[in-house]
Amino acid sequence: MKLRSLVTLLVACGLEIGCSQADGPACHPTYGTVTLDGSPLAEAMIVLHPLDADADNSPRPLAYANSEGYFELTTIRPGDGAPAGKYAITVELRELKPDGDEMVRDGQNLLPDRYRDPKTSGFRCTVVPGENELSPLDVKSQ
Repeated sequence: MKLRSLVTLLVACGLEIGCSQADGPACHPTYGTVTLDGSPLAEAMIVLHPLDADADNSPRPLAYANSEGYFELTTIRPGDGAPAGKYAITVELRELKPDGDEMVRDGQNLLPDRYRDPKTSGFRCTVVPGENELSPLDVKSQ
């Protein structure tokens, strides 16, 4: 299964948990920038991993950076943000591979492995009620 398809499926599975008052915790607008050695990291995938001990069934907010490295997290609906809480952040950039007539980011990770593991990425954040601008995520190539 393609990585993007898998991520989409995982987010869709989180619909039961939800991000609305009736279905679960409210989401709060959460955005930021990601760079590689100080330059925008276009098309990077950013995922928030809850640090709460009961987080196994929690949704994983995610985003893809635009050409300027800017991203807005999505949990259920595009740009809805993330539930309040503490998170580890992972960053991946997959190699482009052909898929029929188009190219998809479904190849190997092009960034150092430490950034794809919540335990070693070194990126953390806390989402609070209201708008959240994350500290810049500066990935190092070495």
